Amino acid sequence: AMLSEVHLHSLVIEPKKPPPAEHADSSTMTDPLQVRDVETDPMERRSIAVGTEATEEKATAEGVIIKEETIALIESFLHDSMNSQKIFDRLEPFHKNSLVRLQPIRSATVSLLSTETLPVCSLSCGSAGRTAILIGESEHDTWCSHAGKVIIAHRSKITTIPLAVCPACSAWSSQGLLAVGDVAGDVHLVANDTILTSLKVHSQAVSALDWISHSQLISCGTDGHIAVLRLKGTTLEVDKSLRLSVTDLPRKIRKSSSSAKSLSIVAMSRSGPEVCIASETGGLWLVSVPDLRLKTIVSEPQAVQLILYLSPFIILCGDVESTTLLLNDGSFVDTLPIGAVHQCKADEELLVVADGTHILIYDVSTRSVMLSEKRPTQSMNISPQGDLIILNDCELVTYRLMKSNV
Repeated sequence: AMLSEVHLHSLVIEPKKPPPAEHADSSTMTDPLQVRDVETDPMERRSIAVGTEATEEKATAEGVIIKEETIALIESFLHDSMNSQKIFDRLEPFHKNSLVRLQPIRSATVSLLSTETLPVCSLSCGSAGRTAILIGESEHDTWCSHAGKVIIAHRSKITTIPLAVCPACSAWSSQGLLAVGDVAGDVHLVANDTILTSLKVHSQAVSALDWISHSQLISCGTDGHIAVLRLKGTTLEVDKSLRLSVTDLPRKIRKSSSSAKSLSIVAMSRSGPEVCIASETGGLWLVSVPDLRLKTIVSEPQAVQLILYLSPFIILCGDVESTTLLLNDGSFVDTLPIGAVHQCKADEELLVVADGTHILIYDVSTRSVMLSEKRPTQSMNISPQGDLIILNDCELVTYRLMKSNV
């Protein structure tokens, strides 16, 4: 057969394009680690116990017995700790800059006291170094059968003024007149060591006296009467009087709202134009002088023996262990750690209290103890010059109160 002519055309075959290469992110040991905080749920673990494990028990005090000796020992430690803290608190004022010390400046011996059978009940100080020492019993069951007296010491001169009964209180005027109240209710006026005049003012004992001017004298008695006495020439007369009864007591103290029974006024202290008086059951009043306008102070029932008024502060003593400091509205301020049987004010800021063996000087403005020391004290008072007069064992010693800077 005859081959036919075939014309071949060119054939071009294009190569296939390779797919793009995909590179995966791979790391090696030398690459830095990438750390990220991811929140996960904690896996629950079951507690599998074995026979050798002991069951855990919570601590308990049930069944534990503490001996009484141990409890008493702990209580004594706590009590001693509290007492120590109180002592340190009382010592704190001694580290302050302002302190007071007693400097003796004069001493005199009252030899007549060594022969007296009756005790010293109080003393008062007048001008020119005069001191009146009252000899007599301060308490009587019924009537007084004693023969009391007043000893007046003036430098080296000693004068004795006899009384029919025991004296109770005394006060010097700026002119040198001495007023003496006795347990029978009489007020005696002494001039030049002689009784000038006497006046029956109270039906019971005179509890306090004070000169409010050169010619006026205020007197309080255990019969509940307050009287303003006026000096006319050489005689005394009652100028104005006021009687306190149970109805004048604060509601916290009185049991009845309608009772005419008289109160027993046991103490009085003056500060400026006011006097503060106290009843034996704790009633307190401010009385303006000389018009005798009465203002009742809200107070709690308590035994009162002594009172001191440094407006607006009132110092009460009736407790054997402490002395209370109040404001004249009756609110409590502080307690002094001494059961005062003698107290007086050196000025309008300093008060002096003593219990017979210990003396304490307190500043009411800073409410701090300025002096606290052992010092036997039979009686004491402040002179018009501001000096402290202390009587003990027939020795009458005058001390100057010195404020020092440490």
